[in-house]
Amino acid sequence: MSEAASEMRFSQNLIKHLPNQGFIINGADPITLSSAVVIGRVVAVSPGSAYALPDGRQDAARSVPVPFDSPDALWRVARVEIEIEAWFGDGPSPATLQVGAFVPHPAGLDGDAELEGLAKLGRLIVVLDPDRTYSWDEDVQVIARGGALLGDIDSSGAVGFPALGVESRRFVDDATVDDLKAAWSMSPEPITIDVDMETGVLERS
Repeated sequence: MSEAASEMRFSQNLIKHLPNQGFIINGADPITLSSAVVIGRVVAVSPGSAYALPDGRQDAARSVPVPFDSPDALWRVARVEIEIEAWFGDGPSPATLQVGAFVPHPAGLDGDAELEGLAKLGRLIVVLDPDRTYSWDEDVQVIARGGALLGDIDSSGAVGFPALGVESRRFVDDATVDDLKAAWSMSPEPITIDVDMETGVLERS
């Protein structure tokens, strides 16, 4: 799936982001919205990459890499290692997995507080992007939907995605970890979607 296509919202539902759910877009071969959905616990957090605008120019066409702790960094991606509890993806589950987590931070700070916050997340859920990789380390997996599909899990197994804001409840649709396990055991039919390439309007059939 192209990067542009991956940004289109073919589904607003967590269960349908499991990689056993295919989508046929304009008659092409089926695609999935993730490479895997992972349940686990954070075991380590370390600096990943950071970027700033050259010379602080707000009109710059592209960002440049800077040290992770640079006060000039406009955004950062931390390296988060997860010990895997449940793996919904092709092939055997790895014991651990590294993902890149975006870390918002007040301007001028070094990012240490954000790393500490990630280390305290505990049990979490991550939806992995099906296509993208990080140029700075291809072993670090990209979280889907621009990093927004990193969620927390409470003691009852209920799931939430804070970065989705008010959209989180509709996206999760009351799904629990047990619901994900049940859905993963099924073989759903592909969902057919026609996309008007001029308007971007989606029509499901």
